[in-house]
Amino acid sequence: MKKNIYLSSLLVLGTLFSVSQLTVAEEAQGLNKAGTANVQITAGSDVITPPSTDPYPSTGPMLPVKDLGITSATDLYFDAISLTSTTTTRDALYVKSTGTPITNIGVVDNTDISKDDTVYTPGYSVTDRRGTGAGWNLTLTLGDFIEQNVASDDTEHTLKGAQLSFPEITPNTTKDASHSVAPTSFAKTFDAGGTAKVLMSAAKDQGMGLWEARYNSRALELSDGSTTEKKPIQLSVPGNNYAGQYQATLTWNLSDSPAAPTAE
Repeated sequence: MKKNIYLSSLLVLGTLFSVSQLTVAEEAQGLNKAGTANVQITAGSDVITPPSTDPYPSTGPMLPVKDLGITSATDLYFDAISLTSTTTTRDALYVKSTGTPITNIGVVDNTDISKDDTVYTPGYSVTDRRGTGAGWNLTLTLGDFIEQNVASDDTEHTLKGAQLSFPEITPNTTKDASHSVAPTSFAKTFDAGGTAKVLMSAAKDQGMGLWEARYNSRALELSDGSTTEKKPIQLSVPGNNYAGQYQATLTWNLSDSPAAPTAE
């Protein structure tokens, strides 16, 4: 058996040697030619379009970034809360491109949100076109909810115990980036006036290109006839707060290298 293997190996090597000699001879006669294809890839810096894959719609117009940056982050709006003695939760609303929130969706407003390109989904997007595969971290800090439009002789109140919750979702990317490795999103709850937490993270060789996090506030019918799952951003407010119009600052921060997110 060993002898047969040895002989077989000699025959293969001999065949390869003969083919190699023939190739060299043909090239010398001008019958074939070996060459190279060359290209240089540089970091991107122009404006890009939102992911065209379902689900629709996007989180807003994409902002230009040099090579790594937050390309969109929608303002968040919630339906009014009627105070009770218990905690009330509201889903983040879809927003018109004019900045007007769409209230009572599915009840009063029958807008076909999934096919309306003038409507934005609550969420954010990150673009990484450095071409290094270094990874990144996106964090969010929720400021205090401060009462707005307070008369000069009245007391300005702060909403007590408010929390903003994000579910874990699957990030979207463009159709021609299916070979890219997706970043990871995390389910996080933010206390008003609390510390920063990681919402999305790309480890080494992940999150290259455009990645968008869309938090659907209702199940959407998609162009292929399927539907998306409802996964909204939610605001929870305890009862017995002061009535008024409140606003909190959302501070987004993108770091150019990944770090392990802290546990809830």
